[in-house]
Amino acid sequence: MRDAADTLRKPFFPLIDGGKWSASLLYVENLVDALFLAGTKDEAKGQTYHVMDDYDVTWRQYFSDVAEFMGKPITRTTFLSIPYGAAWQVAGLTGRVTSAFGWKTSLNRHGVAMMGRNNDLDTSKARRELGWKTRVSYAEAKERIAIG
Repeated sequence: MRDAADTLRKPFFPLIDGGKWSASLLYVENLVDALFLAGTKDEAKGQTYHVMDDYDVTWRQYFSDVAEFMGKPITRTTFLSIPYGAAWQVAGLTGRVTSAFGWKTSLNRHGVAMMGRNNDLDTSKARRELGWKTRVSYAEAKERIAIG
């Protein structure tokens, strides 16, 4: 979130495909619940589980909420939509140039891939075998984060 906050301080914030994809969020307490269940249930031994919260939150909504935490007003020019294909190419070129000079960049293909497609996970196995579920709602998580 730190990089996002730094970028949100700039005149505009780039969003891949307008930020329409799921942010595939997992609040830390919900993760801890899953880890506890996986570590204490015999049937979990040797198993792999995928967890993510059942929030229906896009990247645009997530970054709008981060901007709200920062007190930055959202205007029609806050977000700049970049098509996935263009962002992928620019990130690849940027990565090659910055690595040649030993520089770090937040514009990379990992970020483009994360924000530019649906990365939701099937959590049914964790729900079925562990009894895991999202306990802390998105609204509650936002409130906790804003206070902290």
